[in-house]
Amino acid sequence: MTRVQNIKKGCLIFTVVYIVCALFFLYIADYQIKYTSDDIYAVGTNADSNLDRLESGDTISQSFINRHEYIKSIDIFFATYEQENQGKVILELLDASSKATLAETEAELSKLQDNSWYSFTFSDMIDVSEYDERPLEINLLFELQEGDSITVGIAGAASEGELKLNGEPVEGSMCLSMTQTNNSSHAWIYPAFLLILLLLIIGYCIYMCWCESHGRMNLGLKFLNTFHKYRFLMKQLVSRDFKTKYKRSVLGVFWSFLNPLLTMSVQYVVFSRLFKFKIPHYPVYLLTGVVLFNAFNDSTTQAMNAIVGNASLITKVYVPKYIYPISKVLSSCINLLFSLIPLMIVALFTGVKPTLALLLMPFGLICLILFFIGISFFLSSAMVFFRDMQFLWGVFTMIWMYATPIIYPIDILKGSFLLPFQKINPLYHYITFFRTIVIDGISPEPLEYISCIIWALVALAVGGLLFKKTQDQFVLYI
Repeated sequence: MTRVQNIKKGCLIFTVVYIVCALFFLYIADYQIKYTSDDIYAVGTNADSNLDRLESGDTISQSFINRHEYIKSIDIFFATYEQENQGKVILELLDASSKATLAETEAELSKLQDNSWYSFTFSDMIDVSEYDERPLEINLLFELQEGDSITVGIAGAASEGELKLNGEPVEGSMCLSMTQTNNSSHAWIYPAFLLILLLLIIGYCIYMCWCESHGRMNLGLKFLNTFHKYRFLMKQLVSRDFKTKYKRSVLGVFWSFLNPLLTMSVQYVVFSRLFKFKIPHYPVYLLTGVVLFNAFNDSTTQAMNAIVGNASLITKVYVPKYIYPISKVLSSCINLLFSLIPLMIVALFTGVKPTLALLLMPFGLICLILFFIGISFFLSSAMVFFRDMQFLWGVFTMIWMYATPIIYPIDILKGSFLLPFQKINPLYHYITFFRTIVIDGISPEPLEYISCIIWALVALAVGGLLFKKTQDQFVLYI
C-alpha cells in the first residue's frame, strides 16, 4: 500500500471517528445544549421557625409567581424532631387559579433528615412556559403513621406568594427553592459548529492527500512523518521512564492505585470530619481532584528535567528535542490511567451510578494531556537556563493546589478574589469537567468543552513556541 493510500485510509478513519464522537456528544449533552444553565428560584431560604407538628391529612400550600419555562426540581426544608418516620408526603404543583394539577411526586418520610433540605425530582422537567408571570402553587399532603413527627421550616419574611395550612393563611413563607431553566436560544450553534469543523477536517484531509501525491510538505504530513520515524524511540523512552519510577519498589505499579487512595483518605478525614464540608459524594469529589492534580504535578515535575536529564543523548544523537518532554508526560499519564481505576471503584462503593457520560472522559483526557505537554515544553526549556525553576515550581504548584477547589467546595470562595480567579484557572475547568461526568453522570456544559480545548491549545502554543525558539541553545547550557 502506497503512502498516499495510507494517508487516505488514516484520514477516513479519523473522519469516521470524529462523526461518531460528535453524534455521541449531541446525544449525551442534549439537556446542556437544549436549555440554558439552571437557575435557583427561592421562595424562602432561611428557616426562622417551623410550623406546628403536622398530623395525617394536613396540607400545606405555597403560591409563587412563575418566571421560567421549566421546573427541574423542588427543594423543601423539613424538620423531623430527630425521629424516624414511616409515612409519606405527596407534592403537587398546581395552577393557582384553576387548581389544575401540573405535576405530582412523593417521598418516603424515612428519607427525610432533621433540619435538612429534601429535593423532589421529576422524571421529566415540568413545562410551565404557558404560566409566565402567572401564579403557581405547591401543595404538600402528609399521610402519616402513628408516632410520625414532621413539619416544614418557614421564613419570617413574607414572600410574593401566600402560605396556607389546611386552607388557612399563615404568616411568613415556606422554606422552598426550585431549580428552573429556560429554552436555549443558541442551541443550534453547537451542531452548526460541529458540522463546520467536520467540513474543515474533510478539507484538510483532501489537502494532505494532494500534497503527498504532488511531493509537497505541510504541517500535518511533517507531524505524521516525524511520529512514524521516531515512534520506536518514543516507545522506549516512555517504557524506560515508567519502569524507572517503580524500580526496586516492592508494590510497584500498585502505588498508582494506593497513592491517591491514601491521600484521599487522610484529606477526607480532616476536611469532612473536622471542617465538616457537606458536599454530595465527597469521597469521589475529593478523589477526582486529587487524581487529576497529582497527574499534573507528576507530569510537569518529571518533564521539567526532560532536556537536562537527557543531555548525553542530546549532545550525541540528533533527535527532535520535543520528544523528550512528550515522553515524560506520556509515561506519567500511564499512572493517571491506573489512578482512574480506584476512582471508579470508590464511585461505585459510594453510590455513584455509572452512566453513558463516562464515555466522554477520553475528550477530557486528551485535552489534559495536551495541556500537560504545553506546560512541560515551557518548564523543560526554562530549566535549561534557570535551574532554580525546580524549586520555584514546587512552591508554585502548592499554591496552585490550595487555590483550586480540590478539597473544599467552590461556594467557600464567595466574596474572595479566588472565585473570579477560577475562570482563568485551567485545572479548575478540567477537574469540574471530570466531576460532572463521574458524579453528576451527565455531559458538562458546552462552555466547559470550549474551556478545556482553549487552555490545552494556549498551553501548547505558548510552550511550543518558547521551546522552539530556545531549543538551538540547549547544547550550550546542558
